[in-house]
Amino acid sequence: MIPPDNTKFSVEGPYVFVACQRPSDIVSKLAYIDTINLAEYVSEAFQGTDYKVIIKLHPQEAEMNLDHLSVFPHVI
Repeated sequence: MIPPDNTKFSVEGPYVFVACQRPSDIVSKLAYIDTINLAEYVSEAFQGTDYKVIIKLHPQEAEMNLDHLSVFPHVI
């Protein structure tokens, strides 16, 4: 995944937004689906549709790596 190189972001067409929590956050620890799996499930669910999947890491998260989702051309 390549993040946008500016602070303003736009995408044409329909999209789904996935806001990631920090894995160490209590919200993540209590969630039914952890953040990484959620991003994977949503990416797979919208594969082959007109929707783009926009994934945003938590601003304080530096450790989470979702580069493996770059195999999906509809994931940003």
